[in-house]
Amino acid sequence: MRFYGDPTIIVDGSELVVDLDQIAVCSPQLNHLSILYDVDEPVNYNFRGLSPLENVVILDVGWEYFNWDCIVDFTEWTEKVLKCCPNLRKLIVHGKVLKSEDPEYLMNLAEHTSSMSEMLSKYPHIEVKFTYNVETFQNTPLQYGFGEDW
Repeated sequence: MRFYGDPTIIVDGSELVVDLDQIAVCSPQLNHLSILYDVDEPVNYNFRGLSPLENVVILDVGWEYFNWDCIVDFTEWTEKVLKCCPNLRKLIVHGKVLKSEDPEYLMNLAEHTSSMSEMLSKYPHIEVKFTYNVETFQNTPLQYGFGEDW
């Protein structure tokens, strides 16, 4: 599902708001939802939970570039989206990270993965796959992942 020109997007000043309740009502057959957590251009997702996304069985969540300052927020945001999808069977967490030998960067990435895994342990019925696209300094993407099918 793409949100270009869709009535579920509300521009409030410079803020972009996506109403998941309205998506649920307007797209009742939606079964695969992909949404991005963008640090540079924040989008507010309305999580009232009045109309759950009951048919969504596959959820893709991700970010453009790993930024430790927003990772705690990403984990909380992911859980809010999970709660809107009561029949979810598969979650794919993806993101871009820089190829780095910096121990602090790598430790932060490991902490992020651990915090996501800890949060996801509350949902044992959901199959989880992590996919990280590693960008080298020459902008050559490499793909690493783990979980089902890796």
